[in-house]
Amino acid sequence: MTYLYDFGNNWKFDVQLEAINPPNNKIKKPKILEVHGNAPQQYWSENDESDEDKE
Repeated sequence: MTYLYDFGNNWKFDVQLEAINPPNNKIKKPKILEVHGNAPQQYWSENDESDEDKE
């Protein structure tokens, strides 16, 4: 499925459901199993430091 996060910036992510397992009461929260690439900066403003300022 495609997950559209930000309608203004049109950030789309492909999400793949690999399995549906029976409930396990020992697991309290979801877990990310795999990540591809870097996450984009969520919100940017002109007041944010540039990469050059951080060095």
